[in-house]
Amino acid sequence: MANDDYARQVAAMRQQKVMEDAQVDYNQAVYGRNEALQNRQEIERQSALTNDPSEQEQLKHDWHYYDAEVQRCEQDIRERTPQQLPPSIQRANYQDQEFYKREGQNGAAAMNKAHEYLVSRGWPSYAAGTIEGARTMVQMYGGDSRISGLPPVRYDPNEQTMTRDEAARISGFKDYATLYQELRRQGRVK
Repeated sequence: MANDDYARQVAAMRQQKVMEDAQVDYNQAVYGRNEALQNRQEIERQSALTNDPSEQEQLKHDWHYYDAEVQRCEQDIRERTPQQLPPSIQRANYQDQEFYKREGQNGAAAMNKAHEYLVSRGWPSYAAGTIEGARTMVQMYGGDSRISGLPPVRYDPNEQTMTRDEAARISGFKDYATLYQELRRQGRVK
């Protein structure tokens, strides 16, 4: 038991170190881009003030050097910036949170594999119908490792968490915004 706690502490410390290192690398890329931008702008200012052809040629060379540095740093920033999931996937992940809590990585792998299969058959990626199709596939075939090639998972659509708009419709309102306005009018929310 004590070894499990120690192992968890070590894993948490390692994960924290990885996250801190990633943040440092991101900050260095931002700092490098800002410095290169300042240098490039200073070169542009100097170039506007000089008439000497050899000095202008050197400034042109320096400008291209710092421009390449800006581009390299911007690429580093893009690579280190977490990608945002499409809203349809964020909504689906929210609705399926009980499934992901119960099944963990196996559930995510099953859902991703079903989604990739449908997309490979011409279904539009991240469309509502494709997400629903992936859910249906996991519900039907998720428990059979011979079909999916993955550990068995159980998907139950009845476990889906309602969205705010769905809950409002059940309460007899058009959407969440309408419900919220009515609650404000009644003085039940501020």
